[in-house]
Amino acid sequence: MIRLRAVSDATGAYFLNDPAREVGDLLGSYGPRFWQGRGAGHLGLFGDVQATSFGALLRGQPEGSTLSAPLRRRRSAYDLIIAAPKPVSILFASVDEDVARATLHAHQGGVTAALDYLEVRAASSSRTEQGDRISLPVVGLSAAHFCHGVSRSGDPHLHSHLVIANLAQGIDGRFRSLESRPLWLHLSAADALYRSTLRSELTRSLGVRWQRDAGGREHLSGVSDAAILALSGRSADVRQHSRAVPAKPLGRSRAELRELWEERQRRAPLIENRERHEVSRDHIDEFRFASDLSMSSPRAREVVAAYANAAGAGVTSAVVADVVKRLRQPLGRGAYEERLAHGDVIPASSLVRRLGARPTERGKLAAWHVRADELTRSLSSRTLIGRDRGRVDDLGR
Repeated sequence: MIRLRAVSDATGAYFLNDPAREVGDLLGSYGPRFWQGRGAGHLGLFGDVQATSFGALLRGQPEGSTLSAPLRRRRSAYDLIIAAPKPVSILFASVDEDVARATLHAHQGGVTAALDYLEVRAASSSRTEQGDRISLPVVGLSAAHFCHGVSRSGDPHLHSHLVIANLAQGIDGRFRSLESRPLWLHLSAADALYRSTLRSELTRSLGVRWQRDAGGREHLSGVSDAAILALSGRSADVRQHSRAVPAKPLGRSRAELRELWEERQRRAPLIENRERHEVSRDHIDEFRFASDLSMSSPRAREVVAAYANAAGAGVTSAVVADVVKRLRQPLGRGAYEERLAHGDVIPASSLVRRLGARPTERGKLAAWHVRADELTRSLSSRTLIGRDRGRVDDLGR
């Protein structure tokens, strides 16, 4: 799940004050906070996030730059909160540290895929020319990544805060604020890419099997509904409309949290799992893909979300990029995107019947498209020949 909220605080204290030991204890050589994004690299921001450089960026005056901080800034950054599904957070809470570490790396890979997508497809600034507002692409986003593994209720809750500075360099070389509307418009696609990359990485690294319930939510085989209920205390508080916001348990070691998590699972009620069904590891769900694009004229961002969601066991962002490249119309950038024709987005049912659902593996998908193109040309030529014969017969009469 992805959420986006504006940040007005220019100190970054909320993010800096959480040591996130539940994550740091697994990583060893590097901490749970680090710089990401092409914009950060362009500004010389690499590795661990330091308070001085983070605060300077939030104030709109990166260290080493000649920029002067604006007198008033209503919005210093955007907090992009990316949270793993609860079954994945429970996998992160595993007593086996190799499993927990692989889960953490899969989560961070998904976060990177979401950020890369937003940089390429959504990030933009604007300038005014002769009274008209013109959208401009930017060099990239400058994001401080803070990775956490526990909720305010003390339950396992693997999530990241990508604090994206409200400052970006346009292609004209000038620094301006980011446009917020494109980020909101592309949020669903970024969320789908995150979850799809997460599923793909966990399938590859741990060999997990994925399931979906009747509502379409993803589940991990072997993670029971009882365990999910026992380790979802914060969600229970929200459902009961509790207004109290408990203080987050800061500074606890992973070993201390493990004892808490095990105790909560021991006290879990005995309930049966809701009905689930296994999903294909090798193909996308063509029916779900088509139903998600039932609108008359989808946009590219909606195609990205539909394809990533239809890959039950996940698919890499590179595969999704290949799918998008096959679209026959200009994609646009930021808030503006051309609407697409259904025929350019959803494969013909005759192709799916003959070739099967599209594979999730990149090489096999490329081969599927080659065969589909050959079959389409073959069917088109037969149709043309049939039409020509009809004309000859008409002339003979």
